[in-house]
This record gives sequence, C-alpha cells and structure tokens, in this order.
Amino acid sequence: MKSLPEKRRSIMAATSLFLCMMLVCTFVSRAAASVTVPKVTKSKPLTKVIEHRVQLDGNVVQNRECAVIVEPDLTVESVYVSEGQQVEVGDVLFALDLQKLDEAILKTSQEIEKLRLANEDASSQQSITDQKQAAALARAQEDYDTATAAGNQTVDDAAQALARAQEQLDAFYNDAENGSGETEREDTVREALQADLDQKKAQAEALQAQWDSLSADEKAEQQDLENELESAKADADAAEQAFNQYEQQQTSQKNVSDSEKETVLIEEYETREKAYQDALNARDANQTTANRAAQDAKIGTPTDSTVQTNEMDMKLKQLSLDRLQALKDQGGKVSAQVKGVVIKLNLQTGGLTTQTAAVTMADLSSGTKFVAPVSQEDAKYLSVGDTVELTTASGGGKITGVTISSISTDSAGSTASSSGAGTAGSSGSLENAGGAGQETQNVTVLLPQGELTVGTHAKLTFSRQSERYPLCVPMQALHMDQKQYYVFVLQKEDTVLGTVYRARRVDVTVAEKNTELAALEEGGVVEADEIIVSADREVEGGAAVRLTDSKGGAETGK
Repeated sequence: MKSLPEKRRSIMAATSLFLCMMLVCTFVSRAAASVTVPKVTKSKPLTKVIEHRVQLDGNVVQNRECAVIVEPDLTVESVYVSEGQQVEVGDVLFALDLQKLDEAILKTSQEIEKLRLANEDASSQQSITDQKQAAALARAQEDYDTATAAGNQTVDDAAQALARAQEQLDAFYNDAENGSGETEREDTVREALQADLDQKKAQAEALQAQWDSLSADEKAEQQDLENELESAKADADAAEQAFNQYEQQQTSQKNVSDSEKETVLIEEYETREKAYQDALNARDANQTTANRAAQDAKIGTPTDSTVQTNEMDMKLKQLSLDRLQALKDQGGKVSAQVKGVVIKLNLQTGGLTTQTAAVTMADLSSGTKFVAPVSQEDAKYLSVGDTVELTTASGGGKITGVTISSISTDSAGSTASSSGAGTAGSSGSLENAGGAGQETQNVTVLLPQGELTVGTHAKLTFSRQSERYPLCVPMQALHMDQKQYYVFVLQKEDTVLGTVYRARRVDVTVAEKNTELAALEEGGVVEADEIIVSADREVEGGAAVRLTDSKGGAETGK
C-alpha cells in the first residue's frame, strides 16, 4: 500500500494533468472560435441630422419653339442652315424652286375657278329643279280641281237621271189612279229632255269653236279650256243618251201592259239610283287620288350643300393661293422671323415640302430653361421654389441663386435629358431609387437671360437637411427581410469560459435615411444599445460573434 504522502502526490499530479488538459481545450476552443465566429464592429446610436443631396443631369432647352411651315409639295432648291445653327431675324433658311412655285400658283388658281364654275352649274340646276317642282305642284292642283268639277258634274247628271226615273214612276202611279193626263205628261218629260240636250250641245259647240280658233302654242297654254271642252262634250253625250233612252222607253211602253210598264219603270229607277251612287263613289275616289298627287308635289327636293361646301373649299384654296403668291413675291426664299437656333430640319435640297414644319427653331428671345429627369425617390426631397445650383459639364462655371419652377410628371425613359437619370444622391442602398418602367418626373429651372445656350449639358445640385434624430445608425448596420427593417444589437453573456458576445435581432422602423445614415423611430433600440455595424461574414440572430476594434484587432476581457 502506498503511504499517505504518495497518495497526495498522485492526486496533485492528476489534478495538474486535468488542469493542463482543460487549458489546452480552452486554447483549442478559442482558436476554433476565432476561425468560425464572425468578427463584428459596433457603434451606439448617435444624434444626427439626415442630409439629402440630390444631383441630376439634364440639358438646357428653349422655353418656346417656333415652326416654319410652307405650302406642301413645293420643291426645295437650296438649304442655307443646318441643325444646331443659330440664326438672326431675316436670315434665309431655305429657297424654293420658282418654276415649281409658279406651277403651284397656276394649279391652285385653276382649282378655285373650277369650284366657281361648279357653283354656277349647281345654282342653275337648283333653279331648274325649283321651277319643275312649282310646275308639278300647279298641274297637280289643276288636276284636283278638274277631277272635282268633273265628278260633281257626273253626280249632278246621275241625280237628274234618278229624279227623272222617280218622276216617271210617280207619274205612272198617278195615271193609274186618275186614268188621264198621260199624253200631256209624256210630252212634258220629252220637252224637258230635249231642252237639256239642246242646251248642252250648244255649250259644247261654242267651246269647240273657241278651241278651234286657237293656234297650237295657244292650245298648249289653255289647259283649263281643253278640260272644260271635254267636260261639255261628256255632258252633251249624257243628255243625248238620256233623251234616246226616253224615246226608246216610250216606244216600247206603247205595246206593253201596265204591269210590265211598272216593272220597267222600277228597274229604270233602281238602275239610276245605282248609277247615282257609283258617281258619288267615283267622284270621291278621283278627288282622293288627285289630292294625294297634289300633296306629293308639295314635298320638297333633298337639300344639296354642294354650293356651300364649294364656297368653303374656295376660301381655303384662296388662303393657300395668297401664301403661294407671298412666297413668289419673296423670290421663293423663306427667312427666319425670330432669333433662334435651328433644332430640326424636315427638308432637303431637291425634296418636297410636307404638311409638317419645314424648320423647327428654338426661340431665343423667350429665354432658356434647364430640364432634368428625377426619380420618385429623389422628387420627394424637391419642391417648387427651392434654390439649386447648376454646374456645366464642361466646367465653365456655376450658376447659383436659381430656383425650381416646376416638377412635372413624365414616364420613365421619356425625359428631357439625353444622359439618362440623374445621380440619386439621397437614395438608400436597400431600395431601388428608380428603374425601367417606373414613373419619373421632370424638374425645370428657368435660367436668367443669356446664361446658358440651348443644348448645354449641366448638373443640378440640391441639399436638404432633416430635423435632428436621436437614434441614427450607419446604413451598413441596417438590414431588410421581406420589407421589414432590422438591426443586430450586441449582447454580452458571462460564461465559465469567459465573456461571450451574441447578436440579437431587433426589428426597427426607419423614419428617414440617405446613403450614409438611417434615422430609427423609438421603440426598437435605445441609445445605450451597441449596434453591430459590420461583420466579416453573415450574422444570424442569436449567433455568437467576436467583437473587434475599429482597426481589426480582437477585443479581450469582455
């Protein structure tokens, strides 16, 4: 058995070996941590202001453009200017071919004359149409009057024949009762029919004699007389027919009995009654037809605006002719009416002028302006009336004291600056300040007279400071996850192996930011928190980290 001192020495040796092993493991563990644990730097929130610096690239353009327009389809003989050239009032821009100009004047004059002749023809045609319509209306009215008169006459004749038939039937019944007076009655009826026949024949013969005395031209104009003659002949024929029928009846009645006479007289009465009713119906039908024809004749002809439209065309062509004549009076030369810069030429020597502007000029008398596109992110820091600074790209100097006159909406890609979007000095690294398809705006700055010429490229600079925020952190300390901003706060933990630092995720709300600083709203972090600013590798919430000083050396004793 070992003695007590030997046992103590064994225990002390084992304890020393254990401590040595623990020390070796500690060194190994710290060596491994130095390789795998992220090295971070820290900073506490500071009280600062957020400065937004906006820089925009743009061009100097004219305040007003003017177009030089001439009549189309004229041949250009010479062009005296080029795009970008400055011209004075009265400088010749281009000249036209005088021969082609004369041809255009002649052609326009002939077109005006054709329209004038067409108007005369249309007016004459309208006059003839009106006369025909008036004549048709007059004839329709005459036909209506003739139909009415003829119908009335036919009805009167039928009524007389019916009355005679009624008279004969009544006389027959009276004679049958009295037994006498038949011969005297018959003579009275025959005499009345004979007198009516003689009267109507005399009237028809008188009208025929009057008609025969007229010449062919007079007959063509005496339509009423011809109608009256035809009516008189028809009346005479009807009277003669009635007289002959009466004679035939008297002859036939001499050899018939009283009963047969009664039957004949009744049949005669019924026939005359039907004829009277037919005459009434025929008169009404003829009047209706003639009246409809008269109403149709009153319907006017369709409107024709040929004369009015030709008059309008003539006025336009006359204006064109006046402009062509003015060009000829100027020798075919077109001059500048204002002092300006040629922006665009829409013609070439030997080519034809078009409906659009031949020359587009920047009117220098109206001044110039600076125009630059601005993204939505930068536009919220700009306001109309803000004082800005302009610097020319060529380094020719600065223009101070000018103000923003307008901020107008424009679609992205369609801006006044040929250099594209301006430098977004206020945009953060976590958001896209502007891109293809986004809506942009144009910033306009009116320039003092004579400061910069049209086409000059310049840069706009503007700076705006916010209020003081108590919780400001560097932009590299700010992270985003699914539209949620957050930071990592350094958390110290004391363990058996020493002090350990861990990264604790804290969600925050950004009040305002620029490219360097982000101002945080209260409620997420406090002034005493130590914020992880940077790390040499990705940091996750709750993970261990290793704190280094700003020079990259590891901090100890924490």
